[in-house]
Amino acid sequence: RHDPNRIWTFSDARNKNAKMEKAILIQIEGLHKEFITPEGERLKILKDINFYLKEGEILTLIGPSGCGKSTILNIIASLIPATEGRVILKPGLKLGYIFQEPRLLPWRTVFKNVQLGLEDRGLKAAEMQEKIRKYLRLTGLADFENKYPHELSGGMQQRVALCRALVIEPSVLLMDEPFAALDAITRQHLESQVVDIVTKTGKSVIMVTHDIDEALVMADRIIVMGSHPGRIEEILEVDFPRPRSLKTLTFSPRYMEMRAHLLELLRKELVRLGKIEGLREEKKIAGQEEIEINHLWDI
Repeated sequence: RHDPNRIWTFSDARNKNAKMEKAILIQIEGLHKEFITPEGERLKILKDINFYLKEGEILTLIGPSGCGKSTILNIIASLIPATEGRVILKPGLKLGYIFQEPRLLPWRTVFKNVQLGLEDRGLKAAEMQEKIRKYLRLTGLADFENKYPHELSGGMQQRVALCRALVIEPSVLLMDEPFAALDAITRQHLESQVVDIVTKTGKSVIMVTHDIDEALVMADRIIVMGSHPGRIEEILEVDFPRPRSLKTLTFSPRYMEMRAHLLELLRKELVRLGKIEGLREEKKIAGQEEIEINHLWDI
């Protein structure tokens, strides 16, 4: 059984005392989730999920498709109920949610799409406009406020979705694979931008990803999940100094060690699920084998 208080770490001990002083914003205790099929069969989606999110922290959930990562976000956001267990939010905590797709309204401009999050909140027009333009500047969209979604690239559309979530000034951003459909260059740029915004604004993030490198570049801690039912296998602490980039981390032996460890966890889970044959323990994860594993991650 996973021990939520045990953190597997490849990091050194610097700044640990400072980290422990940060407030816990979300506490997940003994979370279970079942769905019942039309035939009456009970499907166990999540089993005994325990973790916490600290103030100013970026936490990533990584694991095979179908292991319940998005379900955890939906339970935290109260979109669906848990079957058993508790989600404890710090009083007054406000959540923002960014989905896999931008989900912009095509008949609204960038400005009006961002404004959607502030409507019916009793703000005066001048106050609302000032707040919207503040976050348009923060997300690099100030020159595009009058554009429509069809006039924007995929990366720009996702940036609008980020701006729409930020404008309500949440304490925590829930992000469900927000960069999955983007090309590698745009993806890396937005990863860096999100980390920069989180650092500047003091937000916390829980993000679902299938990308090991994305998790290592962005996260303070990585929750590795297994599936059928979804459960926590390990929690890894990532303590590389910021700012980080894939370019600089690639040459770090510690980064390569962590990456290999995550790939090995994935490979063992895929073997357990019968999606690849044999552990092939005599071979290192490299070349074509690594490509195969990264591809199977999304199955």
